[in-house]
Amino acid sequence: MKKNKIINIIIYIIIFSIGCCCGKLIDWGYFVLNKEISIIDAISLFLTIGCAIYISKVLEKEVQDVRIEKEMFISQVENTESPLVELGNKLNSTTYTEVISLYSKSNITRHKLFKKIDSFKKSEFKVDDIKEVLDTNYKRLKPLLTDTSVMSKSPPDIEVKRGKITYSPERIVEIQENLQTIQDEFFKLKIIINRA
Repeated sequence: MKKNKIINIIIYIIIFSIGCCCGKLIDWGYFVLNKEISIIDAISLFLTIGCAIYISKVLEKEVQDVRIEKEMFISQVENTESPLVELGNKLNSTTYTEVISLYSKSNITRHKLFKKIDSFKKSEFKVDDIKEVLDTNYKRLKPLLTDTSVMSKSPPDIEVKRGKITYSPERIVEIQENLQTIQDEFFKLKIIINRA
């Protein structure tokens, strides 16, 4: 870090020296330079330079910090969403334990995400409605993925053979609708985080 500051100072000195040399070498009669500087002009110049440095260093850093924080929350939302996307892609080519694992992973990550949102940005993120909709849909999704109906029908909604799970076409439609609703709510959550 100190090397960068030293290099910057050397560059500024070199540029200033080149400017002075060019000014001495080129003495055009078109321009008249006043060699006296009033104290007000000097103070104004230094204040302008100070404000420029403050804006470029301090304020830009604050804006970047806020943006990085938002990106961290959005990546957490994507981490919560990704097991469900994977589950939706593997509906009829997966094992029962993998279904439970993907659902649980997403559900646990969702709870952690909302705890973080509540503790860090409760005033900026208005997510209570989204949280309720997600709670309802997650509670609805688990039985759709795992519970078989008591009444036997042909073909059954869920069939497990040798650990491999097979869903009926009607159940697949229900699961996909529920997954789509959850993904829509996660999309709304990303927009709210991005706008805050």
